[in-house]
This record gives sequence, structure tokens and C-alpha cells, in this order.
Amino acid sequence: SEEDASLMGDKLTDLLAVNQTIEVMIKSVDEDGALTATRKSILEEEGRKKIEEAFENDETINAFVVSVTDSSVWVNAEGVQGIIPGNQISAGLLDNSLEGTTLPVKIMEYDPEEEELQLSHKLAVQENFKDYVANLVPGTLVEGVIQGKQSFGFFVELSEGPTGLLHVSDISKNRVEDLDGLFEVDDRVKAVVLRIGANGRLALSTALLETEPGDMLKDKQSVFDAAELTTRDLKEKMAEDAARR
Repeated sequence: SEEDASLMGDKLTDLLAVNQTIEVMIKSVDEDGALTATRKSILEEEGRKKIEEAFENDETINAFVVSVTDSSVWVNAEGVQGIIPGNQISAGLLDNSLEGTTLPVKIMEYDPEEEELQLSHKLAVQENFKDYVANLVPGTLVEGVIQGKQSFGFFVELSEGPTGLLHVSDISKNRVEDLDGLFEVDDRVKAVVLRIGANGRLALSTALLETEPGDMLKDKQSVFDAAELTTRDLKEKMAEDAARR
């Protein structure tokens, strides 16, 4: 039924094929002998078993996003309702555009008796950190959110998971006297990968997004809006500069 399909976050036509043999439970039989059947309880039990196995083996599973609030994301994972706390969603993704999408997740807590399932998108994404960083090159435009501030700069959590440092000297081509008021935690930003350390640590720059020195200090949103155009040839240019050294 459509109810069974909604349990899995799928369309009915995606779950069943013509002439496919499936296991069902009989709900009722009318006076003409017509049967009404459901797979809901079977799907729920199969889902619980898959969740338990994934939890025990620390496996990544997929979760279908049902709804999004300011602080959490409600999902169906293998037919089981679960929640992803807002702080467990990768940087900059907590908004209504997630509804109807599928996210890779790890299971943080699972109590089948209380029907509580708590998931993490961040932990699932972190598995791909090394591959993502290994494929980055200086000059790559990245997006993320401000994770924290220190006297020497800001830590930026990228949408793909890793964290980079936006040093005070790389914020603008003009000298930055004071970090206060420049960014707040959870602000969305764009930046250019400046360097990639041997340990995979990323050095970021917004100064390279400026067309004129000081643009970041005057109107940073305009700088971010033009970032794709500004960085169009930056990777090639930085590669050429590195080759000359």
C-alpha cells in the first residue's frame, strides 16, 4: 500500500515490480473474498534488524528526510523513524531544502524498546574526509560555516566535513585590526583553499576572493556572491605560480 511505501520514504512503484513475489500480512477479507494485505509490520521488523546490525557493526546507512526543524532533522532509516540533531548535520545543510532527500548517516543511539533512534550525518561524512582532502588543490573554492573564533582567525567547517583555518592575515588584502563583528559562529562563508598541510589540515583564504583590497571588510556578502566568477581561473594560476618556485 501507499502507507507501506511512505514508511520507507519511497514511491510504491520504486518498491514493487509486476509479478514480484513478496511476503505480506492479511489485514482483512471482504464478503467477496477480496484480500487487503500489508507489508508495514514486516518492513518495520526488517528495518529494525538492519538498524541493529548497522549499529553493532558501525556501518553507514541511508536516511530519507521527512521534515526539518530549526534544531533537528526527522528521517526514516530502513523504515524506522529517527532524528538527526542539528549539530550532527554537516556544515551549512540544516534547512528545508533537505526535505525529500536522502542522507548517509551513522547510528549514535538506538533503543528499540523506546523506539528511539539518534543519527549523525557528520560521522558518516567524516569517513570520506581523507579522500576529499586528497583530491583538493590550492585555488579550490569551498563553502562552509564558521565553527569558532580564536585571536589568530576563524575555524571553518566545510560542507564536505573537514575543518580549515581562515587566518587573520588571509581574510583581506588589507590589514584586519579586529575580528569582532566580522563573522559570527554559524555564519556561512566561501573561501579559497590556500594550502593543504601534510597532515591534511587546510589553510583558507577570503583575501583571494577580493577584486580590490579591503572588499571583505566593506561588503563581504558581495565578495561571496561573486566568488565563482572571481576564482574561475585561480586553480590554474596557483598551479603555475607553484611550478615557478
